[in-house]
Amino acid sequence: LCALIGALLAAPLVRAQVGDWDATAVPGFGRVLFYILSFAATTEATTYYTHRLLHTPWLYRHVHFRHHKSAGRSPNGVASLDMHVAEFLLLKFLPVITGPLLLPGGHLLTVYLWIGISTMVRPSPILVI
Repeated sequence: LCALIGALLAAPLVRAQVGDWDATAVPGFGRVLFYILSFAATTEATTYYTHRLLHTPWLYRHVHFRHHKSAGRSPNGVASLDMHVAEFLLLKFLPVITGPLLLPGGHLLTVYLWIGISTMVRPSPILVI
């Protein structure tokens, strides 16, 4: 539900950045690859710095502690997803849309492709590419 709400809120911002779908101007392979790699790099940087931010005393105590508490009891992939809504938005949603929002000149096709890749290979899409 949080992902759906976040996507609905971010869609107008992404559309304003990349524009409407233009089938006549579909980018070539090199341009798509450049944007996908750039999106992956911004995702990695955003994830790293927002995770560091979550370890500041106030955010750790009120938001991030829940994740460490459950991961310590049961260190598995499912326990790592036990998180506060704010943590989800900062670590799972924000990094994926940061690249499309910050890098101008992209095509909607590259944004769709990036969202598909990043949701299949999270948490580290750059390791797969």
